[in-house]
Amino acid sequence: MNVLQRVIGIGSYVFVIILMILIIKHHSKKDASTPLKVVLLILCGIAFLYNPMPQSDLFRIKQYAMNFAAMSWIECIGNVITRTGGLTSTPAAIAFYKIFGDIGILGLIPAASCLICYGILFTVMIGFQKRYDLSNACVATALFLFMCADYFMPTISTIRSYISSALVAYCFYREKVLDKHGLLNIFLYLIAATMHVIGVGLVAIRLLEVVVTNIRLNIRVLFAMVVGAMGLLVFAFIFQSMLRNYLATFVSYVDGSSSDTSYSYVWEQVILALVLLLQICVLIRARRANIKSDYVLRSYYNMSLICVLGVIALSFQFSFFMRLSYFASFIEMPLLMVVNKEAPQQSLSYSLNEFVLGAVIILAVTCTRGYLCSLMF
Repeated sequence: MNVLQRVIGIGSYVFVIILMILIIKHHSKKDASTPLKVVLLILCGIAFLYNPMPQSDLFRIKQYAMNFAAMSWIECIGNVITRTGGLTSTPAAIAFYKIFGDIGILGLIPAASCLICYGILFTVMIGFQKRYDLSNACVATALFLFMCADYFMPTISTIRSYISSALVAYCFYREKVLDKHGLLNIFLYLIAATMHVIGVGLVAIRLLEVVVTNIRLNIRVLFAMVVGAMGLLVFAFIFQSMLRNYLATFVSYVDGSSSDTSYSYVWEQVILALVLLLQICVLIRARRANIKSDYVLRSYYNMSLICVLGVIALSFQFSFFMRLSYFASFIEMPLLMVVNKEAPQQSLSYSLNEFVLGAVIILAVTCTRGYLCSLMF
C-alpha cells in the first residue's frame, strides 16, 4: 500500500545518512558544525513533507492543533485542568500545538520537533568535538549509529516524549559541559516535565546521577548491582510468558493460521534490543578507556549507565523501552565520540567496525520492518 511513496520516503532518509557521512568525514576543517546544519535542514524538510496515515499519532496531533487554534488560550487552559485535550492533555504540549495551530501550517509541528531534538543533539556533538579536539570521523561515526536506530519517525510523529528527552539532555549538557546553571535550566526542566510524563522520570534520573557521581565507587557498584538484580528478577518473571507469546505468533505466521490484524511491536522490540547491545558495548568500551579521571565524561558515563540499566529493567513495557532507549542513546553520543578517539590506544576484544556493522544491521531492519516504513510524502 502506497509502495512508491514509502520507497521515496525511506530512500530519502537513507540518502541523508549517506550524504551526512560523506560531507562530515571529508569536510576540510576539523569542525562539523556546518555539515550538521545542512543535515539538520534536510531532516526538517523531510519532517515537514511527511504525510501521516490516519492511524498515526501525528494525524491526530494535527487535528488537535486545529481544534486548539479555534479556542482561546483560556479555553486551552481549561483543557489542561479538565484533562480533556486527548492525546495532548499536558500544558506544554497544548501550548506547543496551539502555537502552530494558530500559525496554520501544520507541517511545522513535526519540523519543529525535528529542529528541537536533532538541533540539540548536533549542538551537544559540536560542543564535545571542540572540547576534546575530536575528528570529523568521530562525529560522523557516532551520528551514523544514532540515525540507524528507529528514532526519526517517533521524533516527528509522537513528538512530546522526544522533545522532553532532548530538553533534559540539553540541560545536562549545559550543567556538565558549559557549567551553566540557573533559571533557563529550571525553565527547560519544567517544559520537559509538563510536555510528557516521561519528562518527570528523566528529571528524576538526572537527580539520581548527581547522587551517583558524587559518592564513593563502592556505593556506585552496589547501586548498579541492585538495579541490575532488579532487572534480572523482572526478566525472570516475564520471560516465560513473553517467549510463549512470541513463539505462538511465529508459528501462526508460518502455518498461516494467524487471523490477528492488530499492530504488533515485535520488530520495534527487536530493533531496540539490538540498540541496547550497542549501548552496553559503548559502556564497556568507555570503562576500559579509563575516562573516569574526567569529571564531565564520568558524569556522562554514570548517566548512561543509569539509563541503560533502566532500559533493561523496563524493557518488558514497550513505551518505556522505546522512550528510555532514545534518551540513553542521546546521552551516550558524546561518550561514544570521545571513546572512538581513544579506541586505537586500547586493547579491546572488539573494534569500531563491529559497531558500524551492528548499526547497518539495525538500519536494514528499520527500513524494512520499523517505524521508518511509514515515512511517505
